[in-house]
Amino acid sequence: MSAITGCFRGEWLRARQSPSIWILGVVLMALILVLVYGDVVLAISVLSSKASAGVSPSDIAAMKAALYPSRFLSSTLAAFSGIGYGNAVAIILGVLVFGADYSASTQKMVFTQGPSRWATLVGKALAVALILLIYAIAAIAAGAAASAVLGAAYGGSSDWPGIGDIIKAGLTAWLLMGLWAAGGAMLVTLFRQTAVAVGIGIVYSIGIEGLVLSILRKVSSLGDLERGFPGANGSALVDSFGPKAGSAVVGPDQATVVLIAFLILFVAVALGVAQRRDVT
Repeated sequence: MSAITGCFRGEWLRARQSPSIWILGVVLMALILVLVYGDVVLAISVLSSKASAGVSPSDIAAMKAALYPSRFLSSTLAAFSGIGYGNAVAIILGVLVFGADYSASTQKMVFTQGPSRWATLVGKALAVALILLIYAIAAIAAGAAASAVLGAAYGGSSDWPGIGDIIKAGLTAWLLMGLWAAGGAMLVTLFRQTAVAVGIGIVYSIGIEGLVLSILRKVSSLGDLERGFPGANGSALVDSFGPKAGSAVVGPDQATVVLIAFLILFVAVALGVAQRRDVT
């Protein structure tokens, strides 16, 4: 246990001194503010000024309602749903932390002269978990701040979700980012190339799964296979916080179990490959 603690402290020190780690967090918050809230504000502004656009006042009101404090959890978590950019940020983080020694060509030295491989890798995983917890808190805080400002600007309801729901939303963001960060860690461990791992991870999260699911939905006998994909379960878990809860492909409990199972699988593959690989 002391070896794991020492490795975690070392990884956390390296993370704290790495600008790229914290730039990623700032990018995530900026994307939430711009793409989740800014896009809707821009759409409201443009559509409200076009009387001939065929947009009714009720449509504008519905768009504004998505920005109010009472809906900020579902709006913010949209960044982690399906092909959400929050997932891409998590993949990059997992690759950066687990691939740092590959990029610096220090993997052989770390695995032969330092603590055990198990302690080293678990220390990295704990450091990633802590960083992602900070990301999740920052994401929820950014969404809350944006909703507070826009809700006041549009004269909307000032009702906020309960503290329990806010905590659950933060844990949901943490779990989803943890899943994709573990996927990034697995890929960089398998390929030992950070660029390849980032490319494959982002292409899968953004395009491949969506393409596969669109094909499966066209075949009625294969439709249920959608329930076993990580992206689909992530979307279902996010949808449980908003008006789409009734149409989610699975319930939040099943989605959570599937996501945790994939996270454990990704971590187990990464640890197993790293443990057995000959680096001498």
